[in-house]
Amino acid sequence: MLNVVVFNGGRGASTLIKELLVRPGVSLTSIVNAYDDGKSTGEIRRFFNMLGPSDIRKVQELMLPMNDVDYALNLDLFQYRFRSGATRSEALDYLKKFELDDMPFRSRLIRTALRRFVKEFTQSLELTEKVGGQTFNFSDCSVMNCIYAGAYIASGRDFHRTIKSFENLFGLRGRVLLVNSENRILVALRENGDVLYDEASIVETSSQAPIERIYLLETGLKPGCLDSLSINEKRLYLSGVHAGVGSHSATLEAIEGADVIVYAAGTPHSSLYPTYMSAGLAERIAANTNALKVLVTNIKRDNDTSGYNASHYVESAYRYLSINGDRANFDLLVDAALVNFPNENGVNYVSCDSPEMLKFSITRIVGEFEHAENLGAHDGAKIVERIFELYEEKNSDF
Repeated sequence: MLNVVVFNGGRGASTLIKELLVRPGVSLTSIVNAYDDGKSTGEIRRFFNMLGPSDIRKVQELMLPMNDVDYALNLDLFQYRFRSGATRSEALDYLKKFELDDMPFRSRLIRTALRRFVKEFTQSLELTEKVGGQTFNFSDCSVMNCIYAGAYIASGRDFHRTIKSFENLFGLRGRVLLVNSENRILVALRENGDVLYDEASIVETSSQAPIERIYLLETGLKPGCLDSLSINEKRLYLSGVHAGVGSHSATLEAIEGADVIVYAAGTPHSSLYPTYMSAGLAERIAANTNALKVLVTNIKRDNDTSGYNASHYVESAYRYLSINGDRANFDLLVDAALVNFPNENGVNYVSCDSPEMLKFSITRIVGEFEHAENLGAHDGAKIVERIFELYEEKNSDF
């Protein structure tokens, strides 16, 4: 059995994960963070004082067993969202079906668990609304986010147990591990001094000014509260309130036992770099000298990486992996980088910038890794084939 560990966000590495899941002899572990606070996930975080379940939910959706008789129902459950503008009563009427066991799932185990999780959610929501004097906004809300919140409460507010309960409940084809369960707010500082006060702003706000640094805070900041400070004062303040996090033991054990470690593509400053910042992570990756370690650079730039070329993704990954003072040689953290040869007629494609890549003591592989039909996304089969070839080459050298 080949143990493959993938660092990724929600659906950012979906083509890669889907391909790995159908490969025989592969045991897949996805490692994610849960700092997402946009849309309904942000509502869940605010009302239930918990991390965001969205990226976990999205990866677990990819891992649903397709041969399950209830696959279509399970998939619909993971994808179902209340309509935009949905009222509170409308949403609660739908959730009531779970409590009344009025859902068509064949599995009694699933029906019983969902009934319990929904009941925990609705009871806690009612009390939280009474105490806080606010009403939960169900508009465009993922129903699984609500169910996740209920499961979190039912699991004694233990996020790792919550994730495991869904893995067992749906018989997932792989596992998702939370890099850590410390509740943090993600903020960023741009090189021009602009502060992005939450994860949603990092993902959604476009700017030509690169992000200088991301920070993790125990308590969120009121938007605009740092505007009167100079950029140096902002750096000093954010550095002072930055609350570092560790790495969960299960995550470190997965890395220790990995045969292949993949730093997948994705939205770097929200999905990837916050994960890399976890203390102990880089040290454990470097210690596993038997594993093949591959970094996949993005095909197109995101809002948080305006102006990035391939070398920027490599350099930034190392920067955040070593941000806790662990200055392991880069070649102990990454063996090879897979870089897409950009579409010359495309817009916002990441340049190979080959000369800059030469400063890294790793193998650089440039190829056509873009999906032929889904432009802007990687072709999972091509990526996996190249990774497996590299793995065979590495092991043939011993």
